[in-house]
Amino acid sequence: MQSATSFSGAYLAFEQVSPTSDADLWTVSIQGAYADHPKAGSPEPFLRTSSAEGNAAFSPDGRWLAYTSDESGVSQVYVRPLRPGVLSESGSKTQVSTAEGSSPMWSRTERKLFFTSGDRRIMVVSYSTEGDSFLPNKPAPWAQFEMLAPNVTLHMARSSVDLAPDGKRFAVLVPANTKALKPQTHVNVLLNFFEEIERKIRKKP
Repeated sequence: MQSATSFSGAYLAFEQVSPTSDADLWTVSIQGAYADHPKAGSPEPFLRTSSAEGNAAFSPDGRWLAYTSDESGVSQVYVRPLRPGVLSESGSKTQVSTAEGSSPMWSRTERKLFFTSGDRRIMVVSYSTEGDSFLPNKPAPWAQFEMLAPNVTLHMARSSVDLAPDGKRFAVLVPANTKALKPQTHVNVLLNFFEEIERKIRKKP
């Protein structure tokens, strides 16, 4: 089974799960990605280990790939340099999360990497780079309250939180009984819109 997780414009990252192994990370080059008929190159393994890797996300400059792995026994967020055509098993890696983490998300406006923690908070890490070295600072909570529903699993976490293009706001799945601050923006869904309009018109004198 294959599942796409990130697209840089030049490469597509995807997870591949077989009956005999956990999830591995692969990449494939895309030529003419924004043309009418893009062409995919040959898929190449990025990371194949005895652990389960997933949630791969390209950095905005396409030089790094953030992902999750349970190699330590719990899910953690790591970053590796992207070297097309080179299997990354023996390459340098940097652990970003310190306790537990999943769903890495890159800011496109600042040098910041976000992820969700084991206690369902959104964490933020500022970073710098030197050559092939990724240098993260200590993770800090982006929000001081739980942002995700307790039943959100690792595999489903990405569909429950997403970063806005401006890097300043998130769309999140919030528990119904949360004590978090009320969101500033509300979305109301009106069913049977035209029937409601007709009802209001009939009420007018």
